[in-house]
Amino acid sequence: MAAFACLGNETRLSILEALYETTRSYDGPGRRAVPYSDLQTAVGIDDSGQFNYHLTRLRNHFVSKTDGGYVLDQTGKTVAQILLRSFGVEDPAFDATPVDDAPVDTDCPRCGESLAVSYADEHVVTRCQHCPGVVDAAALPDGTVSALVFPPAGVHDRSRSELVAAVHRRYEFHCVSMAQGLCPTCGGEVARELVSCSDHDTDGICEACGTTLPVTVSLCCRVCGHQRLAPVPFTRTDSPLVAAAFTDPDNGWERFAATLGWPVESVPVDDGGECRVRVEPPETDAVLWFDEQLRVWPEESSDGRGYSPDGRGTSAGRRENSPDGHSSSTDDPADGDDSVPGRPSPPPDGDSS
Repeated sequence: MAAFACLGNETRLSILEALYETTRSYDGPGRRAVPYSDLQTAVGIDDSGQFNYHLTRLRNHFVSKTDGGYVLDQTGKTVAQILLRSFGVEDPAFDATPVDDAPVDTDCPRCGESLAVSYADEHVVTRCQHCPGVVDAAALPDGTVSALVFPPAGVHDRSRSELVAAVHRRYEFHCVSMAQGLCPTCGGEVARELVSCSDHDTDGICEACGTTLPVTVSLCCRVCGHQRLAPVPFTRTDSPLVAAAFTDPDNGWERFAATLGWPVESVPVDDGGECRVRVEPPETDAVLWFDEQLRVWPEESSDGRGYSPDGRGTSAGRRENSPDGHSSSTDDPADGDDSVPGRPSPPPDGDSS
């Protein structure tokens, strides 16, 4: 694309960076413009003709001219941020080292032994050196529990345990946003898919799917292609129903590690391939159900009480909020043609916990 072709020049990248650094504390329609002479001085080019040529090439793509001078367009701001977070910092790569510098629980969720963390190629990899880990792929080291993209700028000034907590909190934020259909990178619509292993081997890492999880969630932006693969309940930690099932986790890593161990089961709904996922968080009496839109609701309790989508109990059957905001009551939690026999139906369209 012609717009990105014009970025292949160090002077133009310097202009973007100078504009960003000069105005980074301002944002929105009223953001401050930088006068031509001030911008030229910041870039450090004495030849006005040369400077004007490069600045003109950036206009209409990344930079706009106003009465007060020049401002970065949003695309230009994004380019400058990428330069600063990925190329404007020293490479923080480090080999696998133990995560034992803080009281954060960073033990392996499979075997309980201590984990090691490494950083290379803008990926934070957590791995166990005592068991096969959670995922197996050609590009990953043995014992991998997670391998997540993380900008170099976020690695500096963090201890190993702080880094593990931060990268999984960012991962959690992305998963929760994408589970709700919103790409955190570009704002595009997200395709959500429950991926079930039809021949899953529960003894270690399954050779068929390459993980220890019989069901995962695939999240992919239809616009920019941003992707995430995650345990089903980890994508809905924003739900009170899911949050209540955690015993103590207070950071992204601990919530991720906990959901890796929650028993999950894919239950077909009909012959069309649709399924729902039954999750039984340990150390609780809760049984949670997820559908393909990642809506979550509890299984009916043993005393016959029903539940609304937000987890509040009702005494007269199952009471749900309809899309128009009014309440409706059903005596049979399995009402509906698409229901699993004897299993609760999901919240109505447009309403989720």
